[in-house]
Amino acid sequence: MPWGNEELYRTSRGISRNIVVSGRRTSMRLDSSLWMVLEEIARREGRSIQDLCTQVDQRRGEMSLTAAVRAGLVDYLWSALRAEEDRKGRK
Repeated sequence: MPWGNEELYRTSRGISRNIVVSGRRTSMRLDSSLWMVLEEIARREGRSIQDLCTQVDQRRGEMSLTAAVRAGLVDYLWSALRAEEDRKGRK
């Protein structure tokens, strides 16, 4: 699998969106590629972006919401990669 998608490198840019997290309206700025990943995770999990971000908000401690969401995305993708390796019988 080649590393990276050249189109993402050329087109990804910071996008701010207003969302409701833990019952309050806030804005969050992520690269467009991260918004795409967050949307896909929400779709796969049958949840809304607001629900996922609220879950992250409840666990984030002193970390900013944006940083915590980025960390949550990495954690989700890392877990998916490990699960795929386990299915293939690799450790």
